[in-house]
Amino acid sequence: MSGIKVEYQNEHSIITSSSLFKGFDVIPLAASEEESLVASIDRLLFSDERIYVMDEACRRLLAFDKKGNFISSTEKYTGEGPEQYLSIKDAAISLNRRRIYLCCDAPYCIMEFDYDLNLVNKTNFDYYFTEIAADNNCLYGLCTSYADSPKHEILCLNLENLSESPDTILSNNGIVKGLRGFGKSLSSQGGDVRASLPFDNNIYWINDGKIQTSISLDFGEKGIDFSSVKYISYDKFLKKEGDKDWIIQNVCGNDSLILFNTNKPYCYLLNLKSTKCDVYSEMLNDVLPFTNSQLIPCHNSPNAVVYETEPVLFHNYIELAKRKSDEIKESCLEVAKKYNEDGNPIIILWYL
Repeated sequence: MSGIKVEYQNEHSIITSSSLFKGFDVIPLAASEEESLVASIDRLLFSDERIYVMDEACRRLLAFDKKGNFISSTEKYTGEGPEQYLSIKDAAISLNRRRIYLCCDAPYCIMEFDYDLNLVNKTNFDYYFTEIAADNNCLYGLCTSYADSPKHEILCLNLENLSESPDTILSNNGIVKGLRGFGKSLSSQGGDVRASLPFDNNIYWINDGKIQTSISLDFGEKGIDFSSVKYISYDKFLKKEGDKDWIIQNVCGNDSLILFNTNKPYCYLLNLKSTKCDVYSEMLNDVLPFTNSQLIPCHNSPNAVVYETEPVLFHNYIELAKRKSDEIKESCLEVAKKYNEDGNPIIILWYL
């Protein structure tokens, strides 16, 4: 498939969650102790037993069970020691190896953990990854270079020996310095990694170090001729093309339906069977009143897309529903009873 036309609905177009999703689960992340507190969810990783939260602001990866109970974190590995880090950028999971990989940028390294977040290995690098993803055999990293020819690259490393020199899977030259999206370019589902470089209208499926397939999207007048903006300044780009779509990010979904974000706050739905891509100005949550088009970037989400909400909004919804005598799902009542308004974020899994 190639050149799928992106169809923008009118500026007030809305799609309802009930028309798109089969059901949902609400998972409140317990704030049972100081180590379990989450400032922001930058990435979620799912295994059969656990949910891992990457929190760049708090400089730790946290493990919760499928009910949201806190298990452990990497906090004890923060510091300046030989088996420690000062800051982190991303995390990935390899299901068949039962390993978690933490991408650190001070120092540049990959730290390998078991599912209980015990350190297994640490590999130092000379290059800088801002994102990572993994399949059964390879680790992929998004690398941005601002040298003589600014570019984005996706590099591939062998999980058996992360110290080996990487192979380049994708490269995009002539980027705009300093311009970045608010989401992630790499995601994974099962054995595949989905990749989308900034200034590239393609979504790539990567496995075992090779591009297996790709889909090209045609954004029409809302898109950009990337050859016309190579190497221009940040300010000039925003003035010339700031209202256009220039990045695909937070790709998630299954073999039939893909959801993604761009640099615009809209809902993008790519139907792989009908080869249609529709854009809505808003996704209206008509089941739970939490409207949010911004997807949480995930690795191995269970045939679901994931959003988050703050506990105070959840409690306000419960109180309003009670006053209006509206029916409230029992699972929501249990969540409201158990967690306070000042607790960790609540994640909502919507099943496709």
